[in-house]
Amino acid sequence: MKKVNPLPVVVISLFLCTTLSSANNISDTTLWKTPTAKLKAVFVVNSNPTKTELLKLYNDKTYELMSYSNHNSICIMKRDIGNYDLTGSTLKLQKPKTKTIQSDIYINTLTYVAGKGIYSSKFKSIFKKNKYLMAENRKRDYDFPFYLDPISKTIVNNKEAVDKIDLKDLVYQITINKKSEREKMMAIINFIHSSIEYDYVGYQSKNYTNPQKNAKQILAGKNRIAVCAGYAYVFEELCSYANIPCRYIKGYAKNSLKDIEKKGGYHAWNIVKIQGKEELYDITWADGKDDQWLNVNPKLMIYSHFPDNEKDQLLLEPIKYEDFVSATIVFPKSTANQFTNWFPKKSVVFTDSVFSFTIDALVNNISVNEMSGDYFNVVYVGENKNTNKSYPVTNITNFKLKQQDGKTTLNIPLSQDISAVNINVNGCSYAYKVIKGGQFAMYKSFQKTANKNNIDTYIKGVLASVVLNDAKSLGELVGNDNPLFFDKNNQIKKEIADKFKNWQGGISSWEKEKKTTIHLSSDDKGRTETTNTITENKIYIGTHYVVFDEVNNAYAITSLK
Repeated sequence: MKKVNPLPVVVISLFLCTTLSSANNISDTTLWKTPTAKLKAVFVVNSNPTKTELLKLYNDKTYELMSYSNHNSICIMKRDIGNYDLTGSTLKLQKPKTKTIQSDIYINTLTYVAGKGIYSSKFKSIFKKNKYLMAENRKRDYDFPFYLDPISKTIVNNKEAVDKIDLKDLVYQITINKKSEREKMMAIINFIHSSIEYDYVGYQSKNYTNPQKNAKQILAGKNRIAVCAGYAYVFEELCSYANIPCRYIKGYAKNSLKDIEKKGGYHAWNIVKIQGKEELYDITWADGKDDQWLNVNPKLMIYSHFPDNEKDQLLLEPIKYEDFVSATIVFPKSTANQFTNWFPKKSVVFTDSVFSFTIDALVNNISVNEMSGDYFNVVYVGENKNTNKSYPVTNITNFKLKQQDGKTTLNIPLSQDISAVNINVNGCSYAYKVIKGGQFAMYKSFQKTANKNNIDTYIKGVLASVVLNDAKSLGELVGNDNPLFFDKNNQIKKEIADKFKNWQGGISSWEKEKKTTIHLSSDDKGRTETTNTITENKIYIGTHYVVFDEVNNAYAITSLK
């Protein structure tokens, strides 16, 4: 509470029995916390869908007049505070000296009628009841601090917000009418999804707009965006204020068929304990009404999310990293998913012209689609003009269905030599890479599609040529006199052939590692230190990896380790 000087008075006429004297103190909420005074009445005017004006009267004889303007999903708020005096049907507002709002409420005399609103004259309050300046609204709909937008309930755009907002008070507002832990948690998730968006530019550049561990900056800063780390940290912190156990989980996650045979990208999600039981939540992937990523069955989650710590799998029998990389990618497609056992377990399948899939359930609602194996050739940003290439999806309807002993088997005819096959059943999606004709056919396909301007196809073409001992094709890709691969007799080196002889066709994503070397030297002037930092481009093949660089506008392998 702070002392204020007498202010100019605005008079509002009221048909009320209660009489309150003018207060000398203003209950300012500059502390960015919920007002301690009880809300007496709320009046609202919505001049258009993007602007809202509120007048709040409190029992301690203070008022707040606020104007909220929404522009491109950003809410800008102006606020005046002062004392009021209510005598009979007359309301006197002490107008602030530093008035920020241009409002019709700031005129000489107004008349108020309970249940209707504020009018510009007593005549209108009696004979033109629909001509009020501000309509009275239910207090419970607007009983929240000034820093929350009354429409979206997100934090207003205010330069002081990051420094002054109290996250504990914010969580109190988010969960105020929620009783159970689950209701409170879902309210927090909905608030996060309403408040922030994904930082796609930061993800590509690794130069994030906001510090990912600063919940205030992400929720209330100028640019309210974050990558998965920010989503997970904000969720963890807000849950802590609601006394809901929540922890931040890191690991690898596969988010598309392109991650078949790969570990996926580094990702963050959460484990929340609700009523004593730990549950898995990926609120980043759930943003956009994808609620199937909230409270995911651990037996399902492990086929897309592999945490750094084994205990965070929440499985009685955790799986190994190698099994995660090679396993079928399984996604929940709806909240009503019914995860059950299936076969084959590995994501890469060699077969003849028919691919067989079995699930331990009797089901009829099944859809299958197929894409060309070119889909697996990852195109990285800036590599070529085909970055946004689309791949036609073919719906397969002529599969044969067999049901026996509580199991359903699909026999799916294939039209491609290498296919990306996706099976949707029981609310889950199962992703495979199916090669028709065996490993030899796969290697020949890799050689055929090798392109020096696409690192994914280039590495696969080189490795296929090594496995097939095809010196001619290898020479066309790396150069006939390349000492990394060829001996003095222009034959593929035995150590290279041995290193990759068991290659099954999988490679990692493009990984970049910065290496810093320090060189010390001495001369007549003393000792000097030279620092050199280089970026090493790597792709792993099992426990080995190739280092590559761009040479003459094409890729070249510079070392094998």
